[in-house]
Amino acid sequence: MNIVDLRQTTVRQLEPLLEEESRHCAEGIALDYRGALELIKRFLEAKALSGSVAFDMATPAGYSFL
Repeated sequence: MNIVDLRQTTVRQLEPLLEEESRHCAEGIALDYRGALELIKRFLEAKALSGSVAFDMATPAGYSFL
């Protein structure tokens, strides 16, 4: 595992993880996460979220923000 500052990543790098999270919310708890996901993407693009991303090789495995 490699831990990287969230502001050093791109939406493109995190897209698979974000989409997986959205699917889990839709299937598991019947929550429409698309609005929140778009907001998260905008803040990621603006480098406005403090936090970390865990990468397993080059694949994002998890993230958190403050």
